[in-house]
Amino acid sequence: MRSARHAIVVLVALAACSWAATIRAESPRGPAVTIPDQFKDEDAVILDWEDSVQLGNDGSSTWHEKKRVMIQNDRAIGAFADPRITYNKDCQTVSVLVARTLCPDGRVVEVPKYARNEVSPRDTAGWPAFAPIRQLVLTFSAIEPGAILELEWELTSKPGNGPQEFEFVVKSPYPILERRVMKNGVTVHEAKSVNPLPEEAAGLTSRDRGAIVAISRSSTAKEWARDMLGRLESFAHVEHADLPIDDWTSGKADPLDKAAAIQEKLAAQLNVVETPPPWVPIERRSADTVWRSHYATPLEAAGLLLLCFRNAGLNCEPLLAVSSDSNELTEAAVSAFGVALHSRSGTSWWHTTQGHVRDPGPWGGWKRYDKASLESGDAEPPKFRLPDDSSLEASAVVTLDDKANYTAKLDLKLSGLFLNSALRTDEEKKAAINSVLTQLLPDAELGKFTVTSLSDSVFAVSAEAKSTKPLRSVEGQFFFFLPHDSPWTSRFEFPMGRSKRKTALRLAGPFEENISLELKIPEGWSAIAMPHDISHVVGTTASVNQHAANAAGRVTLTSTTAVRKRDLSPEDFAQTRVALSDAQTERARVFAFSPAAKNAKTKKID
Repeated sequence: MRSARHAIVVLVALAACSWAATIRAESPRGPAVTIPDQFKDEDAVILDWEDSVQLGNDGSSTWHEKKRVMIQNDRAIGAFADPRITYNKDCQTVSVLVARTLCPDGRVVEVPKYARNEVSPRDTAGWPAFAPIRQLVLTFSAIEPGAILELEWELTSKPGNGPQEFEFVVKSPYPILERRVMKNGVTVHEAKSVNPLPEEAAGLTSRDRGAIVAISRSSTAKEWARDMLGRLESFAHVEHADLPIDDWTSGKADPLDKAAAIQEKLAAQLNVVETPPPWVPIERRSADTVWRSHYATPLEAAGLLLLCFRNAGLNCEPLLAVSSDSNELTEAAVSAFGVALHSRSGTSWWHTTQGHVRDPGPWGGWKRYDKASLESGDAEPPKFRLPDDSSLEASAVVTLDDKANYTAKLDLKLSGLFLNSALRTDEEKKAAINSVLTQLLPDAELGKFTVTSLSDSVFAVSAEAKSTKPLRSVEGQFFFFLPHDSPWTSRFEFPMGRSKRKTALRLAGPFEENISLELKIPEGWSAIAMPHDISHVVGTTASVNQHAANAAGRVTLTSTTAVRKRDLSPEDFAQTRVALSDAQTERARVFAFSPAAKNAKTKKID
C-alpha cells in the first residue's frame, strides 16, 4: 500500500513539474530583460512602446498600440496597474489584443473579463451630449517588482467619423528603452534609452519639453489653424439663434460695453466642459443646442461668444491662442479659444469666461492664430506681448485706537499681471482692491475709494478701510499680524511646498511688489516687538528686503519683493524660495504693542 501511494505521489509530482515546465516553456517573456545601469534604480522601466496610426482617405483610422513595462518598485503600481482607453462608442471600437502580467516566477496572469470595465471619463461624465464618450479600464493583477505588464490594443474609427488628429507622449516620468511612432507605415519618431522626464508644478509644458508628437491630417501649422478657425466660424454662422442679445446690450452704444455685457451674461450661464482627447470625435452641436443646454466645450463656448458679438453688430473674428512654442499642434494644444473685436479704439481680445484679456497680460508670449496670421507670409504667427512691468505699489497709514481697532488710508497702484482681466464696473474695481487689501492688512474691510488712474496697463486708487474686529490680545498686549500671503501670491504661482526641483520653474512673468506701512499707535502705547529685518539677494534673479523702524507714536515697515526672471533654474528656485519663505514666517509679520509699557524697549522678533 505504501509503495502504491509513493508511486502516485511521484507521478503527481512529475506531472506538476511537467506542467510547470510547459508553462515556463510557453511563457511569452522571451530572453531575459536587461535593464541599463542608469535605470536600475527607477521605479519602473518602459521596455518598448509603439504607436501606429493608419489614416484612411474616407475618414476612417486605426490606431494600434503595444507597450511593455517592467515594474521595479511598488511605487509604480498606481501609474500602470489600471490603464484607460478613451473612445466614442457610437463610432469607435476598441479591441484588446494582449493584456497580461508576466510574473518573475514564469507565471502568466491574463486580465480577465471581469477586470475589463467600461466607465465614463471624469471630465465628461454627467453631460448628456458626451454620454457616448467612454473609457475601457483594464485592471492588471499579480503585480510585483520584476513583473512585466504587457498591453496591446487597437482603436478603430468608422469612415466619415475618424479623428483629425492624434498625439502621443514620447517622454514620460519613467525611462523608455525603445519608443516608436508611425503614420501609415512610416516612422515619424524613434528613440532609444529615453531618460525620465520629471513632472513638477509650474514647469514648462510637455510640448515645450519635446514630450509630445502629434499626427494630423493637416500638413502644416497654418493648414491646421485654418481648419480650427473654420470650425469656430461654422459654429457661429447662425442667422436666427434664440439668444436675447438685444436685451443684454440694451442702452449700450460703445462696442466694448456691448461686448462686456454679452460676455458677462454668457459666463454666468455656461458651464465649460473639458473636451476628450483629440482622437475621440464628439457630436457637432448647433449654437441653439449649446445655448439651451447651458454647457459647452471650450471651442463651443468661443463660437457662441463670436455668434453673440456678430448678432450685436460687432466687427469680430475668431482666434486661437497657443502657449507652447512647439509645432506639435492638435486641439489639445490650444490654450484658449477666443474672439478678436475690432473697434475705433483698436483690437481687443475676448474670452468667454475670462472676459477682456489684456495685452500684455495673462496670455503673454502665446502664439496667436487668427485671420491676419493666416494671410501673413510670415512662417510664425504673432505673439501676445510678454508683461515685463508687473508691479504693485502699496502705501498704507493705519491708525489704531485705544480699543485696538484701526482705520486706514491707502494708495494702491497696480500694473501688468497685478491687474484683473477687466475693471469696467465698480464691482470689478472693488474686487481688485479687495484682492490686495485682504493680503495687506489683517481683518480689513474696504470703505470709500477713488480711482486716480485707469488704463489697460495701470490701475491706481486711493481708498479707506477699517478693521472688522480688534487686534488679537494676550495678557494685555496687542498683536498686529500681517497676512501670511502677500498680494503677489494671488497673481503668480510659486510652488512653496517643495524645497527642491529638478526642472525649471516658469512664472507668468517677472514682478515687483513694494509695500510701505505706517502704524500710528495711541498715546501711552509702546511697540515692544517688531518684525525682523530681511535681506536676501539671489544674484540677478530675485531679492527680498524688509525693514521695520520705531519712532515716537508710530512704527513703520517697508518691504520689496522682486523676481526679475520668468524662468528660474532649480538652483535659483531653491534660493528664491528661501527668501520668500523668510517673509512668510511669523517673526517677519508680527508687531506687538503694550498700552502699559510706555517707553519700553523695542526688540526685533527672532
